[in-house]
Amino acid sequence: MQDAKHRAENMNLIQVLNIDPKVISSEVEKLLGTFLKQDLEHPTDIEEEHRKLLSEYKALCKDSSAENESLRYETLNIVLRSALRCGDFLNLSTYIYKMDKEVEKNPKGFSPSFLASYHETSGVYHFYDNELQKAVCCLEKALESEAYNNESLERLLYYYLAVLIGAYLPLQADEVIQRYKQRQPVLTFNPLLWLVEAIVAVENHRDKDEVMWLISQMKQNEDSDRNFRKLLQALNQLLNYIDRKDAPKAFIPIFPEHWEQILRLDLWIQAKRENTFYYNLLTDEWQKKKRVF
Repeated sequence: MQDAKHRAENMNLIQVLNIDPKVISSEVEKLLGTFLKQDLEHPTDIEEEHRKLLSEYKALCKDSSAENESLRYETLNIVLRSALRCGDFLNLSTYIYKMDKEVEKNPKGFSPSFLASYHETSGVYHFYDNELQKAVCCLEKALESEAYNNESLERLLYYYLAVLIGAYLPLQADEVIQRYKQRQPVLTFNPLLWLVEAIVAVENHRDKDEVMWLISQMKQNEDSDRNFRKLLQALNQLLNYIDRKDAPKAFIPIFPEHWEQILRLDLWIQAKRENTFYYNLLTDEWQKKKRVF
């Protein structure tokens, strides 16, 4: 799992934590805006900001008034995103365990924007915590939300596909890809989706020619964008595995670097070569992120 310190430079906390600025309330803006919007000048700054978030949230929890309730919940969502990124597993598991019970008890008592963000974060957490069915359920709920913008929904789709691949549900992953390509035709031209679809095709034991066709579509649409160049590097890893069963020489993030890297091509290839479980390799990497705050 990529370390929490990756690529925080030149981004603020809102961007690093994938928070839609349009859903930040004026109350949270007033409380947290100063350090949410300042650029993180050093990768380790995110850990210091996480400590500040924890401190603010714990102070809010001392005031259990109904007037303060929405502010507490919105701040909690930010804390959960930060804990996920920093490897603060203790607080992450504690807060999600409590919130799962609250949401289950009164799902209509929370705003759509809170639930969408919460289901995304808890879905990723449950995936790493070996609760795959719960992870799938959470991400499906988040995908159904009308509170998310298109950028967030795209990220959610890839998280959902990553969870299905990790849970070894490639047939379901392929069904999701085809459904979303029909629903959003623009995805047909998305190189990231071609790469993910190629991985799913290999998992489904599709003909090599079909997999190579997907790869050729991606290579025909070369772009100078930095993320696309990384995708081409990852594509070469996949090609080397298909042609020669070569091991990947390095971890190359196929998702944008401020996303959670819950689809690891290098570990997927390693699992194929060693005839072991990809999901186990992924969760082992996740445990290496653990920090105490």
